[in-house]
Amino acid sequence: MSKSPKSPATEFVWGSIAEAQVHGIEDMLITEHEETGRPDQPPLDIDWPRYQMLERMGMYVVVFALHGGALVGYRGFFLDPSIHYQSLKWAVNDILYVDPDHRQSWIGWQLIRKSDEMLKTKGVHMVVQADRKAHKLAAGKARATLGDLLIREGYSPLETVYTKRL
Repeated sequence: MSKSPKSPATEFVWGSIAEAQVHGIEDMLITEHEETGRPDQPPLDIDWPRYQMLERMGMYVVVFALHGGALVGYRGFFLDPSIHYQSLKWAVNDILYVDPDHRQSWIGWQLIRKSDEMLKTKGVHMVVQADRKAHKLAAGKARATLGDLLIREGYSPLETVYTKRL
């Protein structure tokens, strides 16, 4: 009996903005923007120099999900002490994305769990993660939202955010 080929392992590693660009993150950002956007959403226009500045200041980090060496997901955070609670260092999620071809796997769940563990090593006490209610994690019967997954991972809903384009 022959063994089936082993699926490549998925790694979860700290990345940089420059590495993200080399890995083709711009195409993934366009796809994410189209999937999760609203009709009144402005066109994507990323300020890469500002991301790099924040990264150099230790105020922005990104975790890559690499499957067989290819970028298949990422989760980025702004890091800052809370103005209201100076002893509390928190990570405010900027972006979370998993390639559509990998959404039926455990990669998204692992990306959340591993990046939380990695943030803890940087002294982070609290993670703030938004959930776009209209966006589902994957097609199929379950049609779970990110919020459903976050609750299973110990997150608690804190507030609802509304936006209005002026």
